[in-house]
Amino acid sequence: MRSIKTFAAAAFLAISVTTAAKAQSGRPFHDSWFWGVHTGALTYSGSNANPTLPGSASFAPLVGADWLITRTNGGLYVAYSQAFLSTKGVILNGPTSADTGYRSVNVSGLRRFDFVGMLYPGSYVKWHPYIGFGVSFRYLSDADANGPFTTQKQIDYANSAVNDVKASLGPAAIAGVQYRTKLASIFGQAMVSSTSREFLLSNGHTATLSTEFGIRYNIGSSVEH
Repeated sequence: MRSIKTFAAAAFLAISVTTAAKAQSGRPFHDSWFWGVHTGALTYSGSNANPTLPGSASFAPLVGADWLITRTNGGLYVAYSQAFLSTKGVILNGPTSADTGYRSVNVSGLRRFDFVGMLYPGSYVKWHPYIGFGVSFRYLSDADANGPFTTQKQIDYANSAVNDVKASLGPAAIAGVQYRTKLASIFGQAMVSSTSREFLLSNGHTATLSTEFGIRYNIGSSVEH
């Protein structure tokens, strides 16, 4: 009895995989909706005791999910990514001239939201290059100023200063290629985006780079018939 159940489960899985493969192979790249997941690495700037000097560049691993809409020549790309990092940023020590120097800020985790208009040059059977231009929003998951604090004004100032520099919105450009297989599509891409100079992890490096690869699944047509 157990062997019959095992055989039935294996047969069901084989039929499901075959059906999914046929569906993917029959769906074109253009005029489609794709859901995908990706992983890769993101550059960010390390901290210096003096924020007017450029910090060192480092890499943080990232994972995320994306949504891609394709039409004949263009489309839309929306993505969310979580970068895993632990570093320090720097803010001014306090609100008055007596509060000289800088205060370090513990930073962990970065969230990124991308909204990009896409272009798909050329028409190919399996390989599909693409480029895009849009905006990227970054938000630090956890940022806390370090003590000691001598007055309540310093505490209030530190909290306000961190909130002012823990998020950034800037232009972004993406380039990549997607390859269709029987079950899904695999892709690789690179994104260059810009942060404001006031961003906590800028430190003289307003341009950042991420490289990503992943898999996308065609869920159907993006055009009403």
